[in-house]
Amino acid sequence: MRSGNSKFIRSFILLVFLVITPLISSEFNFSGYYKSFFTLLIPEDIVSEGGFEEIPDLGMYSGKIRLKMFYSPAEWISLRAEYELTPTILDTVALSSFQMLSGVNPPGYRIGDISEKLYPGGKNPEGGFYITQNLDRFFATLSFNFADIYIGRQVISWGSSYVFNPTDIISPFNFNEIDKEEKRGVDALRIRIPLGTMDELDIGYVFGENPGIENSAFFIRGKFNLFKSDLSLLILGFRQNLLLGFDMSGSLGGAGLRLETAYVLDKVMDKELPEELKNNYFRLSLGLDYNFSDKIYGYCEYHFNSPGSLDADNYLSLSINNAYSDGSVYLLGRHYISAGMTYQLHPLIPFSAFVIYNISDKSIIISPSLEYNISENIYLSFGAFLSAGKGIQFTNIDSLNLRSEFGAYPNLIFTSFRIYF
Repeated sequence: MRSGNSKFIRSFILLVFLVITPLISSEFNFSGYYKSFFTLLIPEDIVSEGGFEEIPDLGMYSGKIRLKMFYSPAEWISLRAEYELTPTILDTVALSSFQMLSGVNPPGYRIGDISEKLYPGGKNPEGGFYITQNLDRFFATLSFNFADIYIGRQVISWGSSYVFNPTDIISPFNFNEIDKEEKRGVDALRIRIPLGTMDELDIGYVFGENPGIENSAFFIRGKFNLFKSDLSLLILGFRQNLLLGFDMSGSLGGAGLRLETAYVLDKVMDKELPEELKNNYFRLSLGLDYNFSDKIYGYCEYHFNSPGSLDADNYLSLSINNAYSDGSVYLLGRHYISAGMTYQLHPLIPFSAFVIYNISDKSIIISPSLEYNISENIYLSFGAFLSAGKGIQFTNIDSLNLRSEFGAYPNLIFTSFRIYF
């Protein structure tokens, strides 16, 4: 990876040179933002044979500085780079607890990368103060009459559902991530071909550390407007799996209607893996949204997750399933209901909330949030993720029992301050 790092550093220096030297050009743009997050983690007490074990509350500070550069030397070509620094203060015990919250852990689709850790030295953070970096966008766009071609580190994202997107597996968000503004960039070659006013063919290849199909992905996606609805069909090959996806967004009466499905043929391209070890799976999200007034917007959604289990006793064994290691699945149950709303308390103060309910084990997550637009490009937010359900139980020193999904989640309270420039 050392040679890969040096290649990316040289490429980044070249890009900086390209975008800084022609500053007199009106096609150069520099922007970015600063964010700070203060987070308090309140774990549930653990049940054991000796009674209840109290876990101390844990705090974390995280900042993020993101710099964005855009340069277009001609009408048919543009270059974009985005780089971020993230200073964090976190104690060692809290580090493992926050990592447990991450949920979805999609494979990294990057050929190579700069070193993530800037300070201090060492391979992994061990708590205290540390700084990480991320070269998150680094791509060129070539625009022609017949197609737009994207080459380099970019975002590949699909799905119209509100909470869970079955087709969005290249770089998805977990439902309880605090900062959802920027999805992680991946290294890809992408071609988008217009087929009409609202129709499009989207094809591409997403590179893993090893460009072979064992670590990479390819896709063909058609998007069409039919019967006043937006429809898309997706064929996505990833890490020797094959996903067949369908996405529809339209209307039903005065409400918006969304349907998103994904059927995955598990390791269908791996000819050496025995068939009995392959487990195909299906995911579906069906939802409605409605504007009740100028101030109130709401939605509800049902999600089906076939890799999950109807019995909480089986949750811990699901990690061996390829759906969780390759397919960005992180929900442990089978059936979910979610609902959310936004109420405009004031033109500058929206209040939002959503709830997710695991029907099988009767555990629940509730997330309220409040945002204040202090002035132009400056925002202050408050929020929480509050869980309820049967908590973790230790039957003996080596045996852990996960009695419900969301009951194992700690409560989380956060504040966010953001400045855009």
